[in-house]
Amino acid sequence: MPRIIARRKTSAKTKLVPYSARRRHSRRRVATAPEKQIHAMLKEEGIPYTREKQISHCHVDVFIEPHTVIEVQGCFWHKHDCQEPEAGWSAVDAAVQTRDEARFAFLRAQGYDVIAIWECDLRDHPRMVRNQLRELKG
Repeated sequence: MPRIIARRKTSAKTKLVPYSARRRHSRRRVATAPEKQIHAMLKEEGIPYTREKQISHCHVDVFIEPHTVIEVQGCFWHKHDCQEPEAGWSAVDAAVQTRDEARFAFLRAQGYDVIAIWECDLRDHPRMVRNQLRELKG
């Protein structure tokens, strides 16, 4: 059972707020190792960016003004082809891919350029990724 720390007053009653929920909403998400690599590359190239931006109901990893979004995809968590089992993806795994595609389609419909950088590309072809980022500079 969560520890109760704070009381939040509502119009009629006092509502108990669990400590873990209060803490969770005030924390910023810690960047993954591939995201940190992208941040370092962007800094080296002198490209100004914002990390962890909320666009409507979507959370994006990196935002570059005026309308570019970079999503750093982990191969295991986002079900890249390099991780596909011989038997194929399960329904749950396919749903992850469908959710990502829907998010990207929504962002594109809002007028954003979406760039997905896969973890394996960052590991195996860092020059290619760096060149892709340089193109953003203009």
